[in-house]
Amino acid sequence: MLRSGNRYRNGALVTSDDILKSDIDPANAATDTVLADGTTNILHDDRARTVGGELPAKEMEVEIHREKTDLRQQHSLHQTNVNMNVVKSVILVNTFLYAVCFWIQMGVLPYLTKKFDMDMVTFGYLQTFFSGIMLVGGPIYGRFGDVYGGRAALGLAYLSAAAIYGILGLANSATLIFISRIPSLFLHAFQGTQMVISDLSDEAGRTEALGRVSMCYSIGIVVGPLIGGWISVSMSEQSAAAVACIGSCVSLSLVILFIPGNTKPVQSTSAKDKSSDSVFSIKTFTHLMRSSPGAAFFLSVNLLAGLPSAIFSSMFALVVIDKFELTADQNGYFLSFQGLASIVMQGVVIGRLTKRYSEMKLLRASAILLAASYMAMCLVQDVWQLTAVLLPMTCGNCITTTVITSVLTKAVPASESGTILGLTHAGTSLLGTLAPIIGAVLLTNLGFPSLGITGAVINIVLLLVLTKY
Repeated sequence: MLRSGNRYRNGALVTSDDILKSDIDPANAATDTVLADGTTNILHDDRARTVGGELPAKEMEVEIHREKTDLRQQHSLHQTNVNMNVVKSVILVNTFLYAVCFWIQMGVLPYLTKKFDMDMVTFGYLQTFFSGIMLVGGPIYGRFGDVYGGRAALGLAYLSAAAIYGILGLANSATLIFISRIPSLFLHAFQGTQMVISDLSDEAGRTEALGRVSMCYSIGIVVGPLIGGWISVSMSEQSAAAVACIGSCVSLSLVILFIPGNTKPVQSTSAKDKSSDSVFSIKTFTHLMRSSPGAAFFLSVNLLAGLPSAIFSSMFALVVIDKFELTADQNGYFLSFQGLASIVMQGVVIGRLTKRYSEMKLLRASAILLAASYMAMCLVQDVWQLTAVLLPMTCGNCITTTVITSVLTKAVPASESGTILGLTHAGTSLLGTLAPIIGAVLLTNLGFPSLGITGAVINIVLLLVLTKY
């Protein structure tokens, strides 16, 4: 194969620079023959052949494209003298800090809204307003990352986070809480991290790499609510938001110091001419969907799979307060339990599952698991039963989100990974815009069991869609 040993074309050694500079015509696919000494001899022929037999020209085209992409990426990072181990470590540390800060303020937000006499309907409007802003910002931010690079994208996200938490820390009215949501237009640090880690990992290890990022985020989910609950009880909810602001400033500093300006492969001149430098280009988005039909399908699957979780998550804070009467610190413990389950799934289980089962099998299995979990939710009467139901539900959601994200980044060129992730997170934000309204209607008119019935029905439909794909 192309990746094994040294390469020779017509007796001359082919270096990586030769591959980068050349535009290999797949129609004249070269023969790649492995010699006895482990080198590879590339001979011109009308079809591609390997030691084990003939390799179709189409597969040779894909292999050549992947090798050139990898070499361009290595060449780009080498030019900037980047220590990849340091970059990846900083990415994981920042993911943890981002989750800690985000969940500090998310844990105290319901108590702040009650402090300023917000009812359930107004709280739903706040959640819808927040998700609507993120819906608009997701695709713009994704394209921004593709055009201006990882450092600029992550820096913008952490700056936005610091602004949100800072305003929330100064809030003394419901109006300021609404105003604090405005910088959420660029609160997409997790999306930016997924883009960077996708750029730095190959396709075979991408799901596992994304799983490690999600694991660090899940650790932050465990720690964040605990810190937020403790600060709220010891000091105040505004003080917890101020701590989150300081943590975001630390993350911003780490990005400036350690993240390279661009982690994407160096594009050829022809590729650059065809691409648009516009941050918001409808033509770019529509072309991406037309050229990647698999991406369009899995974006739809992401919407369908995410709807039950979005509905339940949007109402979860109010449910645990009103139905189960948990205090701020008890709610923190509960959220930390969910985060712990996510850590085990993302850090240990998903990597092993993806090595044994195909991505479609994992998606179908998670749909079954989630349908059963939501049905069981209809019978929940106390907090311990809710805990037992949330464990398999968390596992199913971890599998679904990680696998879909990996599939989508593989379905598009590396230069468009930020754009497709932007569309993915925009879909999630769209669900977040609609989910609080749907959840409020369900809870008000049909009660808590209606959330479980809705989730079960949607996941059964998802299973049927995946089975026919």
